[in-house]
Amino acid sequence: MTGERKLASELWDKTLDSLREIVSEMTYRQFIEPIVPLSVEEDLFQLGVSDDFFAQWLADNYLDVIEESISKVLGKPMKVRFVPGYAPEKKEGPAPEEESAGEPLPAQEVSSQIPALRTSRRGKKGTQTETPPQEADTDTPEEEGSEEFRKSLDDEVCRIRPEFTFDNFVVGEENRYAFSAAMTAAQNQGVYNPLYIYGSTGMGKTHLIQAVANYVREHNPHAVVRYVTCEAFLNAYLDSLRFKSKFHSHFEFRSYFREVDLLLIDDVHQLAGKEQLQEEFFNTFNTLHNSNSQIILTSDKRPSEIPGLEARLVSRFESGLTTQITAPTFETRLSILQHAQRVQAVKLSSDILQFVAERVSSSIRVLKAALLRLVAYSSITRKEVSLSLAEELLGDQLDEEAENARVSIESIQKTVAEHFGIRVPDITGSKRPKNIAGPRMIAMYLSRQMTDHSLVEIGAAFGGRNHATVLHAVNQITENAEGDEEFRRTLSALKRKIKG
Repeated sequence: MTGERKLASELWDKTLDSLREIVSEMTYRQFIEPIVPLSVEEDLFQLGVSDDFFAQWLADNYLDVIEESISKVLGKPMKVRFVPGYAPEKKEGPAPEEESAGEPLPAQEVSSQIPALRTSRRGKKGTQTETPPQEADTDTPEEEGSEEFRKSLDDEVCRIRPEFTFDNFVVGEENRYAFSAAMTAAQNQGVYNPLYIYGSTGMGKTHLIQAVANYVREHNPHAVVRYVTCEAFLNAYLDSLRFKSKFHSHFEFRSYFREVDLLLIDDVHQLAGKEQLQEEFFNTFNTLHNSNSQIILTSDKRPSEIPGLEARLVSRFESGLTTQITAPTFETRLSILQHAQRVQAVKLSSDILQFVAERVSSSIRVLKAALLRLVAYSSITRKEVSLSLAEELLGDQLDEEAENARVSIESIQKTVAEHFGIRVPDITGSKRPKNIAGPRMIAMYLSRQMTDHSLVEIGAAFGGRNHATVLHAVNQITENAEGDEEFRRTLSALKRKIKG
């Protein structure tokens, strides 16, 4: 080990002591521990990481924390630079001093550490297996393919809540089509492939796709079912590239998510802007689709509306059935509250349930949280909840609901028109001069951002325009805002005016 690297290593060891107290143990083991100290210059500390993706991820999430910790150790402000192509050496016993730090890996060597894909799926008959090169499995523990090993990963990565079933899902007009599609996918895998369900946060998307998982597990115990959030998929991917990964190898990561009968991914909009993760997911998707494994995805947006999502993934996601879940109606909200009351020891009066259903409409999650607050209060104080008390206990939630309820497409159109000195009929009409077309696109963009209306509904409110026109406006305004600080301030000012 050179003197420069030895100094960097000593300083990094002291920094690790500080980082251990700041980040979680899992974060430390997966993302901090594999970092290799390289060199220390006047105000720059260079740290080695395995690849560009990991370097960018660390820079986006932990750069400030690492720089602050290093600066405290050195007693002066320091910048950090992540250098791809390094990995900690896997040591089996005492190592010579000169081999104690990670060594740079040529790009082709880094690529060669990702073994070939095993294409078979457990539980599927007649599927050929492509045997990976011998060197790919050299360091793979024997137990990694065992049932015990995969069960431990299921418990850590793919947790499915047993209470999320079709029987516990309250069906209304706003989710009936999505419910039917999910039930069909559970009973007849491959009919809708992929099934893509989208809608705002808290509308029941996770409940619905986990209901599919529970149904398949119950009716086909031998089926391999994996549910994972997009964030967990990202963390698992990053972990598989690290030394001491719970997957033991990147090959095991791929096998884990590709040798399945049913894969459910929550919140795929989080793929946006993550190029290497999109590449990994694209290949996973193709492998599963080609083998007729069922794929079910959820998101808060249609595939074509996710910024930073590659066109080929948009095409794949839209190749099956896409269905939306919208905000629940009063009748559905009341049914949800009545259903939730069945398992609660404290029963609220029908007047209270109707009051909550009328006043809380933003999401099912918020609705259930409001009910739980009232039930908890009644249980602890042993007092009956009256309408006036319910209003007092839910004051902050009701204020937020009222504020959200004031935002309508009409109010957006009026505010934008006043801001740009034009009339609302100009925005909804067919005229296309620049002084009208620009504000019209902004109004469409804000309608999509600030309301739960679909593209079709927004288009109808703007003179019967089609959803493609609205989508173009959303994408154009998003692009303009990314490169123009003044334009972003204008949008922020309009949002504040709209919210009152």
